[in-house]
Amino acid sequence: MIQVGKLFAGRYRILKSIGRGGMADVYLAKDLILDNENVAIKVLRTNYQTDQVAAARFQREARAMAELSHPNIVAIRDIGEEDGQQFLAMEYVDGADLKKYIQDHAPLSNNEVVRIMEEVLSAMTRAHEHGIVHRDLKPQNILLTKEGTVKVTDFGIAVAFAETSLTQTNSMLGSVHYLSPEQARGSKATIQSDIYAMGIMLFEMLTGKIPYDGDSAVTIALQHFQNPLPSIIEKNREVPQALENVVIRATAKKLSNRYVSTYEMSKDLETALSPQRKREKKVVFAEKLEAKKLAPKIEASTAKATTEQLLKKPAAKAQKATKVTPALGLANKKTRQKRSLFTSLVKISLAFLTLLLALFAFLTLTRPKTLLVPEVTGQEVTVAKQIIEDNGLKVGNVYEEDNDDVEAGKVFKTNPTTGMTKREGGTIDLYVSKGMSADSFKMPDYRDGDYQTAVNDLVANYNVLESQIEVKRVVDDENLAGTVLSQTPKAGNLFDPKSAKKITLEVATAEEVALPGLIGYTYSQAVKELVDLGIAESRIKTYNADGSKEIKLPSASREVVGQSPGYGELIKWSDNTDISLYLADESQESTDENDLSETSDTE
Repeated sequence: MIQVGKLFAGRYRILKSIGRGGMADVYLAKDLILDNENVAIKVLRTNYQTDQVAAARFQREARAMAELSHPNIVAIRDIGEEDGQQFLAMEYVDGADLKKYIQDHAPLSNNEVVRIMEEVLSAMTRAHEHGIVHRDLKPQNILLTKEGTVKVTDFGIAVAFAETSLTQTNSMLGSVHYLSPEQARGSKATIQSDIYAMGIMLFEMLTGKIPYDGDSAVTIALQHFQNPLPSIIEKNREVPQALENVVIRATAKKLSNRYVSTYEMSKDLETALSPQRKREKKVVFAEKLEAKKLAPKIEASTAKATTEQLLKKPAAKAQKATKVTPALGLANKKTRQKRSLFTSLVKISLAFLTLLLALFAFLTLTRPKTLLVPEVTGQEVTVAKQIIEDNGLKVGNVYEEDNDDVEAGKVFKTNPTTGMTKREGGTIDLYVSKGMSADSFKMPDYRDGDYQTAVNDLVANYNVLESQIEVKRVVDDENLAGTVLSQTPKAGNLFDPKSAKKITLEVATAEEVALPGLIGYTYSQAVKELVDLGIAESRIKTYNADGSKEIKLPSASREVVGQSPGYGELIKWSDNTDISLYLADESQESTDENDLSETSDTE
């Protein structure tokens, strides 16, 4: 344990202990360098510091999370070692996890469930784009800020569970409720494994219950293989069939029936509450036979009872038989049958344990040795490559990035970082300085100012494209609508407008906004006006003047002749209801243009 009040790693003042994970302790601390910002410090426990496997798992989590930058993913601030203790400093999320939120509020409303899962899907889409599979998605790893924003955490730590036997009930019970059938079978986790876990979380948010439960990890895993998903609508009549169908597709036991990507799942979830899908029929897959084929060969009796219970059961039955049957010969016959059953059960248990020990020995003996990542920062690329290869490792990807602190052509960081461990023959990515870009600039501090002013300043004075600026709306009654609450990158950090990176402004907004008058606007002007209010473009529908026909791809210049809701009506910007724009008929526009032309010629 780290003492409260201690200055840790020369910059973090420990405030209090806030949690204990599978392998690490977590503390709340103040970062004395970055504006006294609160951070969460995760420190590998003392008994794991000398365990190379545990240390490698901890480092995997740090590397995986450090690669990701997304408003719905807990950000890594720092990675290092202090007094022989490996640690990582993370963004501090002042809120509860989704598990606690479900326990306090279940079942959640359909709209809230869709909102939360859309943010989880957005985060996981970014992770999957970087080739990162979470492996241990569950409500305990989904944090909610006080404003309700989702933050996904514990990337990489799930590898520990992937390498843990299902028989280790205490460590697996928290995760096996969300474990896909293919993971429980021992197959490698994939994007579809994460999708399965998100489907189970959807079920839990909508019903307040998990679909499969039991007294051991093996029992629960077998249910994932064999049992059909219970009906959500029977438990919660408020859930529409289209939303239950999303859960059914996400938790399909057969991979060919399951969503292939988080994007596909997100698009389906996005319209699950729309009136157009109100009469949707329940999705049914013929998976029962397939589930039996996939199930592992585990005796049902051993899955539902401990060895001690199995030993007691035959003895109890034998005593009962002795009391009921008066004939001694018949009693002896039944006793011999019970003893035979007892012997068989003992043999099965011993065989199962022997198989597990053999598998553990094989994995231990064939595992390659662990090596330390050498120090190559400041070296030329060719020199760095030679050092890495001399240490039994390989060079992976080489990335060139702007850096005003390191001379062009030299390595300024590696992934994983110096001092961390890697399996023999593993790859090390190099980050090589291109020097400082001529277009790079230090980010001004836009916090507490108007976001439109910030956008205009970035576009006009720093050559940033509007498409590079992402505005995220947050309901906030304490600040004026349009106030910048936070920004990424932070003030003082470098940003290159020529890069593919984006600037994110978190902007305060009221829960309800009044619709502006859009009649007389062109279609493109009206859409921009609504999007600037924080209304998603997907909610804007277009129709011809009399509303008889929806227009899928209207031209930007078509005039708006009607709107619904009307001017001044209040709507919730976070709602899913449509906003309808009625556009002038193209023939009418053409006639109007000809009239103007004739008038001009006459003059």
